[in-house]
Amino acid sequence: MKEEQELFKGFEQMWQATQVLQKAIGYSFVEALGETLQNLVQDEAVQQVDGEPSDEIVKELKSLYNALQINNYQADDIRKMIQYTFLKAAKEDQLQQNHQMTPDAIALLLAFMVDKLTEGMESIRLGDLAAGTGNLLSAVMLFLQQSKKQSLAIAIDNDEVLTHLGSQATTLEHLPVEWFLQDAMQEMNIQPLDIAISDLPVGYYPLDEVAKNYQTKLAEGHSYAHHLLIEQHINQLAKAGIGIFMVPTTIFEEDYHPSGLLDYLEKETHIQAILALPKNLFKKEIHSKSILIVQKKGNNAKQVSQVLLGDIPEFKNIDKFMKFTTIFEKWSKELVQ
Repeated sequence: MKEEQELFKGFEQMWQATQVLQKAIGYSFVEALGETLQNLVQDEAVQQVDGEPSDEIVKELKSLYNALQINNYQADDIRKMIQYTFLKAAKEDQLQQNHQMTPDAIALLLAFMVDKLTEGMESIRLGDLAAGTGNLLSAVMLFLQQSKKQSLAIAIDNDEVLTHLGSQATTLEHLPVEWFLQDAMQEMNIQPLDIAISDLPVGYYPLDEVAKNYQTKLAEGHSYAHHLLIEQHINQLAKAGIGIFMVPTTIFEEDYHPSGLLDYLEKETHIQAILALPKNLFKKEIHSKSILIVQKKGNNAKQVSQVLLGDIPEFKNIDKFMKFTTIFEKWSKELVQ
């Protein structure tokens, strides 16, 4: 991998190009980043519409792209560079919480978990139905590459700007990801997934007519989008497929209106693990999340002898965190037998 200094230089060049384009065409910073990535995908050809951006700006952008030399970076370095630039753009745009990227430390932990839960598999079909920019999928797929595993992925999101950015990013990273711009609650026709993984957006789903088709709907009012998304991911899993979800730590507590989520999960899946992420990863405790791991019933899938419950140690506490990864690896062997 490139030295951190070289990576930071690349980030600065990508951010500078994004700023130049944003100012020239009046897009949001996140939109301008998506356009920047598209230009890089298209061999640094700058798209002009009705003379915008101007020839002078096109010349400036091409100079920045040439200095960046994106093709000289490895895929994970490109992912990190895009992530850093997105974080900067999102801050400038004051992007809402549900549109933020999954923090890299969490993405890599989830990638480690997917790797251990796919032991013995050479080809893996992944899916994220709330993919956002696709950074979580990219982190997982690149991690699996290091373990000599091939993966294909389906990425779905209903935000046009994020989907465009994500599709350009995974193209630059040379990852086989098929992107769809659609409401994930609507009917879909995709091949069954081996692994469903998602950092679920939290909130209410506005289309009650669509929600009524789901077992986890609320009896009155809008249903919880994250509950419906869990159900839809499980719908798309192959039998014995595994779902790994980032969920609110309070998801099963009584102050939630009863949606039947727990009953649904117990009926359709084996709940294999619920692990609270370190609270120091979140600005406010109310935003803290846990990792929920379930396995769809069928194909000899069975409940593990001991559901993995507890708190994941803070990542900076190296000894305790390494002990946790050892425990997880040993525990996962029973699940993948």
